[in-house]
Amino acid sequence: MRGIGRVLVWLTVAALAGASGVKASASDALFWGQGDYFFGSGEILWTSLPRYGLAKTWMSHPSAVSVLALDTEHDHMYWTGPDSIYRANLDGTDIEAVAGSFSFSEGLALDIANRQIYWTSWGGEIRRINFDGTEEVQLRAEGERLYGLALDLANDKMYWAAGDRGIYRANLDGTDKRLLAAGGGEPLGVAVDPAGRMVYWTDYQEGSLKRIDVDGLGPVEEIYSGPGNRPIGIALDLVANKVYWTDWGTGWIRRAELDGSAVEPLFRAPGRAWGLALGPEPPRVPPDVRENPHFTIEPVVVSGLLVSDSRVEEVVTRLGIPALNEAGEVAFVALDNFSSSLWKSHATRSLRLVARTGDPLAGLSVGVELRYFQESPLLFNEAGEMALFGKLTQRVGGPRLHSDEVILGVDAAGAVRVLAREGDTAPDTTLGSLFATFLYADLHLNDSGQVAFSAGLSNAPGSSDVTTDNAGGIWTVSNGAAAQLALRAGDAAVGGPSGSVFRYLKRPFLTDLGQLTFSGGIRVGPGGVTAADDVGVWGVGASGALDLIAREGNPAPGASPGTIFKQFGTHSSNGLGQIAFVTTADGDGNSLTGIWGPDSDGNLALLVQRNGPAPGVEGGVFDSFYYDIVLNEAGDLLFRATLSGYRYGEQGLWRRRADGQISLLALFGEQAPDLPDGVVFDDIETPGFNEAGEVVFVSGLRSGDATEAIDTAIFFADAAGQVSLVARSGDGLEVAPDDVRGVYYLSLDPGVVSGDLTTGGFNERGQVAFRAVFFDDSAAIFLASPVPEPVVCMPSHFGDLNGDYIVNILDISLVASCMSDPSGSDACRLADVNCDGAIDGADLDYVASRHGQSACGIGWELVVAVPLLALARRRRVNR
Repeated sequence: MRGIGRVLVWLTVAALAGASGVKASASDALFWGQGDYFFGSGEILWTSLPRYGLAKTWMSHPSAVSVLALDTEHDHMYWTGPDSIYRANLDGTDIEAVAGSFSFSEGLALDIANRQIYWTSWGGEIRRINFDGTEEVQLRAEGERLYGLALDLANDKMYWAAGDRGIYRANLDGTDKRLLAAGGGEPLGVAVDPAGRMVYWTDYQEGSLKRIDVDGLGPVEEIYSGPGNRPIGIALDLVANKVYWTDWGTGWIRRAELDGSAVEPLFRAPGRAWGLALGPEPPRVPPDVRENPHFTIEPVVVSGLLVSDSRVEEVVTRLGIPALNEAGEVAFVALDNFSSSLWKSHATRSLRLVARTGDPLAGLSVGVELRYFQESPLLFNEAGEMALFGKLTQRVGGPRLHSDEVILGVDAAGAVRVLAREGDTAPDTTLGSLFATFLYADLHLNDSGQVAFSAGLSNAPGSSDVTTDNAGGIWTVSNGAAAQLALRAGDAAVGGPSGSVFRYLKRPFLTDLGQLTFSGGIRVGPGGVTAADDVGVWGVGASGALDLIAREGNPAPGASPGTIFKQFGTHSSNGLGQIAFVTTADGDGNSLTGIWGPDSDGNLALLVQRNGPAPGVEGGVFDSFYYDIVLNEAGDLLFRATLSGYRYGEQGLWRRRADGQISLLALFGEQAPDLPDGVVFDDIETPGFNEAGEVVFVSGLRSGDATEAIDTAIFFADAAGQVSLVARSGDGLEVAPDDVRGVYYLSLDPGVVSGDLTTGGFNERGQVAFRAVFFDDSAAIFLASPVPEPVVCMPSHFGDLNGDYIVNILDISLVASCMSDPSGSDACRLADVNCDGAIDGADLDYVASRHGQSACGIGWELVVAVPLLALARRRRVNR
């Protein structure tokens, strides 16, 4: 890599521990330096090894960072820049230059016991200096560029790489130089295992990792190589027997066993990673809780703490991603040391155990019990009913289970029952037809408590009733009854050509009235169906009954005459039975990609198309659309798309109103709201949508020159399109008074089966339920609720609340009803007659004291107040 700064490797944690007298321990954090040697900027990043996958910035630096070395005994990090060696505390404070005035260094190592620093330089020198910056000496002058450096303090040796000349060894004072391995491509990073008597290095040109005996005996072993690799930095964890390395060719940081086996791609660095260091996670002062003017964030449950209701107490060790219903209740699956359990919270935030493994389930044979609840998907409706998947186990005796997956239903009282079980006879089929497979994406629960699911079928032993032509179907369950077959492969294809039959059925959805929508395929052959017109979507037609909405080969509404649908992706349904989908259409030799769905009259229409203008992006046009579109019950459409003519391939999130107005909510590379300047959106994940047109989504975040996301955040967009921050990784969240924990990453199920939000962590109140995993490995589930905009109190000093100019029982009843259920209506606002922020007995006493009195002469107060309140711009209050 001639002419370009590269990396060295730090010595291992075990080697450092041996030098300092500290007992070696397994490393739990990986640090690396990156930056641009020619243009100056650099940083040190780190990730936690038990939870690798998210990079955190440890320190930003005005110059490139190439080589790292950790002094855990004195809590210091050392690194090299273009012409200096720097040091800082492990918390990133007190940065200072220790040595300077040398050409670029790619070799750095520490002798902690003797408080000395060793380094190599491009000028061909190996030098040493004390930690305090005194007694700098030259140990060797090679005259040619030197790279990686590692120390074997126990045996008084040092090892270094000399580019294409090979790997060398000498005494710590620079004497007795010896060539261990000659030539190769271009050796760079070096690490040593004194106890295993092996020297390891990276070969940039040959794209490999190599090792040899510390005395140069025996052959050079190539323990790893791969196409496109350009390995740079290397580090050893001699407690866990792992080797780590960085790769400029692919961007990956990898690790393997010391012999090169069991290679794991750990992390794709957000820049060009150079040197590596292993050690403890950096000390962290609990981060401040970010002041959020838009949301109140309350913990629902915290892992590691006692979770209890009146029946049971348990310590939860793992939390699933939560679901949220319209009543503001949160449901989640939890694991303790011995069992899996299903919980839900009430609006008061008190927790209630719904069920746990080992509980008896009706319909199961003796000895068979629930082994665990599947964490996701968890469907949760307004009535408090649920649907989810689970696994069974044979507790004692009996034959081994043929299959152990089940679909579970939970009623509002918390009673759990098996709706369908793999290996059982599928209802409304022959005895030889058994449930074989369930698809997690093909489970739906509506607000009436009805469940729909699709399943594959197989034959019982000795049966041949199930064939390739009828091996699946859709079943529904209503009001505690047994599952019923709705449609099966081989049935007549509704709305299809005469004689056509279904080949498969998937993505079932039940409307508010229990009507079925789905996508499916029609068998080629019967009815003249061909491979060019065998896929379609079915929903509620104009007659209110199930009908074919669109099919390959059918005319594409809104396109030029002769254009027909060609190919369908995943569709979205709403509670009215309307359907939207992404597809392509062909006609006159042209191909059209777009999103079709209901227009303002409910008719199928082309809503958005490729090469159409992308609102909110000057000069931008839509290039492609993601399949995870969402259609809400108002007929609004939420979609993600990539652009051409702006920044090709970079994505954004748009909302299309039922009246056809399209607005941009978020765009890759643009400033993220409520965050410091320069923090921008990265990849925007699948969003959630409610009937009011409010949106929740998760996005990666980038800042500075980072090329990939280093944080994640949850955002909310209100009905007007104003986007605000809900929570961000790296910030602090309060799990209890005086207990603030730093967020490592955030998880949210946006609930994209449909716009009715019976799945996911988003509801019609605009509330968001999410899981946060913290840096200490604990986790919590939070509920974020929109903060209502302040409304000026409009007192009714004379007790006439309904404006009929007399104080009577109607006014008294209104105060009483608002005391028990303050809905946030204008009338209930007037019920706070003393403007103290509460509707209570004082308000009731005042209005009652004026019973029968006339309000003549003060009617103007109500005449003015009510319209003003109606016009006040605010979010829903007391959602």
